[in-house]
Amino acid sequence: MPEFSAEVAKDFMALSGAKNMNDLMKKSAAELKNIYAKFAEARGIRLMDFMPTCDGKFIPSDPFKAYKDGAAREIKILLGTTADEWRAFLLADENLFDIFRENPQVNSAILSRYKKRTAEEIYKGWLNNRPDTSDTYGDFLTQLDWRVSQELAAEYQSQFNDVYYYLFSEQSSTEGLRSCHGLDLAFTFYNPDEAFCPNPDKKFSTIIQKTWTAFAKTGNPDNELIPHWEKYSADNRQTMELNSKGCICHKDLNTENLNALRYVYES
Repeated sequence: MPEFSAEVAKDFMALSGAKNMNDLMKKSAAELKNIYAKFAEARGIRLMDFMPTCDGKFIPSDPFKAYKDGAAREIKILLGTTADEWRAFLLADENLFDIFRENPQVNSAILSRYKKRTAEEIYKGWLNNRPDTSDTYGDFLTQLDWRVSQELAAEYQSQFNDVYYYLFSEQSSTEGLRSCHGLDLAFTFYNPDEAFCPNPDKKFSTIIQKTWTAFAKTGNPDNELIPHWEKYSADNRQTMELNSKGCICHKDLNTENLNALRYVYES
């Protein structure tokens, strides 16, 4: 196990009072929930605690290098993000983005390992006349940790097989969350979520379900409920925007941000 993960496990076990994993698994769901609450309070918001780690065993190699080298060459892939991934975590603390900015290496997977420039330098270079606000910093983090990384993966994989790339832009009914992480699940499974989406649109849910099912069956997401979904490539950056007001296939929807931040992953 990597050193950071070992530290997290040690802290959690100490708070639980369990001597080993067998002891821990004997505890009830209510006990585990209480232990987790104490754990979160003791450590504060450290989202890196929950990030997968390339440890050389369970995740044997860097995923971006693996995609670039063709490790998934036999696989057709459909991937993408919501438009505002990080905003889901505002439910934990409304000042989340200010906390991030104070110590980004603790909370951002890529900023924890990129050492050539500081997070503030990267952010200032990306701003490009945008207002320097907490919300803008949140948009920057979503681009850096989610959208740019996923689009790079799409670009690398498209050299070897079919790739379909999407942006889920439906908005949460909860103020401030916008199109946050996890919102898409309410529609994928038509399962209301009190925090994110208590009343998912049934028609839109059917579109999402039909599209995901078509891809699972055929390797192509096209179906009669959406416009033709063009494949993604480095020369033709096609992104299907998924929204209850209409699904649209865009070219170069996020290319400006991709070009501005890809060096963080590639250098």
